[in-house]
Order: sequence, then C-alpha cells, then structure tokens
Amino acid sequence: MRDAGSSEGYTAFRGAVLAMRRLAAIFFISLSSLTTAGADEATYRQRLARYLLENSQEFRNELKGRPADIDVILTIDRNGKLLGADIARSSGVPQDDQNVLAGLRRMSAFPEVPADVQVPLRVRIPFTFFAQTRVGFVDLKWTMTSSTSGPEIAFRGDILHYLQAHPLKLPDDTQKLNDAHSIVEFSIDRDGTLLDARITKSSGPKAMNDDTLAWLRKLQPFPKPPSEVKVPMKLTADIVFSPKSIWNDEETRRKVSGVCRGC
Repeated sequence: MRDAGSSEGYTAFRGAVLAMRRLAAIFFISLSSLTTAGADEATYRQRLARYLLENSQEFRNELKGRPADIDVILTIDRNGKLLGADIARSSGVPQDDQNVLAGLRRMSAFPEVPADVQVPLRVRIPFTFFAQTRVGFVDLKWTMTSSTSGPEIAFRGDILHYLQAHPLKLPDDTQKLNDAHSIVEFSIDRDGTLLDARITKSSGPKAMNDDTLAWLRKLQPFPKPPSEVKVPMKLTADIVFSPKSIWNDEETRRKVSGVCRGC
C-alpha cells in the first residue's frame, strides 16, 4: 500500500482529482456493511467508497441540480462484478432513484473482494447528493503498516465518513480562487472531544483557515475511538477546494480519466 505521507505532490494531485470528479455529481458516502466488518472488509469498503467517488461522472446530470438522499444495497461477487443494486431508502423522487441505479450499473467492474471476505458481499450505501457545487473534499493522510489493527482502520474510516457527511463549505471570499488547499492536524480523546487543531499548510486566505478550524470545533464530539485504539488519536485531514468550472474543461476531464482511474 502506498505511504499516504510519502509524496506531497501525489497527495495533492490525487486530492485535486477526486475533488474535480466530485464536481461531476456532488455526493457523500457513508458505508456500512449488512454484517459486522473485519479488518479486510473495512479496508475494502474504503476502496469501494473511493471507487464510487472517482466514477461519479456516471451519474446523470439530473442529479446535479437538486439535493437527494438515497440508500442503495449493492451485491458484489469475488471479481467485483455487480450482481444487484436495490433501493433501500427512496429519495422520494422515482426518477432520481432510477438515475442512481443506472449510474451504478454503468460503472465497470468494482474492486475485487479480498479472499478473506465472504461473498457475495452486500453493502448498504447512503448517498447524499448536494446542489451545492463548491464544498471542501476531505481525505485523511496516514500510513498503514502491517501492525495497524482492524479497529484502527475501521475507526479512521468512520472519522473520514463523519467529516465527509458534514461538509465544509467554501467561504464567500474564496469563490474566485483557482484552487484552495489546506492541511489540518488535530487530535481527539476517548470521548470524541477535539483536543487541538492547527493548520499546517494552506494555499487559501486566513478566512478559509479560520473557518476550517471553526468547522472542526462545531463537529465535536467526534465518533468515540474504540478501546483498542490509543488516545489521544492524532489525525491529519487534507482539504481541497476546486473551482466550479474545472470539470467543464474537456481536456482536463480526459487527462484525469486516463491517468488516475482506479488510483
């Protein structure tokens, strides 16, 4: 697995790529399996979430103009073939439901399911589509090693999903920026309280950095770390804002699709 902190250039590019793709159909995902997830399954669910975000262009334009909340249950075989996609919670607009299902079916083979995970794998995915097209895309920077425990992997995934489910909107005074990118380090204690937070790198104005720290403070209490995870738990979030018009550039879209599919 790639060391998430080993290449700032790669991380920045990858974050920008995901943010650009997110502009195609803004949505956030919180994955939960229909069964208790072990370490391998928790890792797979994170890969699946990234795959869905990177292929968000498969969703129809009709989903870009209005908010919608839809829960889908995916059934996936060992090779990543989609065996079924069913609506578990409707948006209330049948056409939106069908557009989501059609977009999922247009995607090529999903990531292969690890050998230790039982198949067919059923995963429930709550999608939240936003009419707002300029929000911060959040990713967590960290290094997974052979000693990283399953509970820690799963908990980091929970934190990432929590941050993504409570999006940081771009401040008004940054609307004209080409890109705004910041990295924030923070730590949480056993009961989910934010202990400290600081911006370690930023290409945006002070107002954006202040809003980022205020956003983190408002989100507490965070999900509580499991007893197996050492606290205080230190986390590093990479936040990317990309311009609204960048995904409309056909050359950029073609290059991104060719270079980074599946990364």
